Amino acid sequence: MKKSLRMVFSYILFLPFFCSLTGCDKEDLQNCISDISLPASGSFNTDRAVLDQLYNSLVADAGSDNCVPNAIWKFTPLGAKSCGGPASFLIYNAAAVDENCFLARVSQFTALTAAFNQKHGLGSDCSIVPAPTGIDCVEGRPVLTY
Repeated sequence: MKKSLRMVFSYILFLPFFCSLTGCDKEDLQNCISDISLPASGSFNTDRAVLDQLYNSLVADAGSDNCVPNAIWKFTPLGAKSCGGPASFLIYNAAAVDENCFLARVSQFTALTAAFNQKHGLGSDCSIVPAPTGIDCVEGRPVLTY
């Protein structure tokens, strides 16, 4: 449990660094992120539901259902594998979101995923998820390229 709390605190400590890179206001980012946390007494299913809610919110806000004119497609690492590294990558339309806010929420999800893995003793295959090299529109949908 102490390690999962450290993950959440490391996320909070990450905000000033993130703001120094992007020029954002730390208080603005604090307003972006949810008050979502994994309760100490939460069961696996309860905690998974918390993560699913945040994940679904991120996917909906990413605006990556269809290729649209004037879209600025980007991708970001998402989630955390137990051995380290991202679990996947998420495509998002930077023209349709407040990018700093969105990326702060992605970081929150990643920190909570790492805390979830630690709390519930989850393992991983420890394979490295390859980083995409770009995004193409295929049959009207944005798709990562490698």
